[in-house]
Amino acid sequence: MSTPNDRSYAGSLDVADGASAEWYESEVPSIVTGLEQSGRINDQVADSAWTLISEGRSRVALELVMDAVDAT
Repeated sequence: MSTPNDRSYAGSLDVADGASAEWYESEVPSIVTGLEQSGRINDQVADSAWTLISEGRSRVALELVMDAVDAT
């Protein structure tokens, strides 16, 4: 199994389906905030997730933070 540091998220694609994309856009920021505040993800992972979110890549951000949580 690869770790978050081993993976490259640059090539990942976000969901194109409108309903799914809207869910990711509305829910992922609060998921990242919760994981960040609880200390489940470190600052580097959080910063990367926020960058992905700002680029409109919320699904990829969720994958990143969940991989980080799984690795702990």
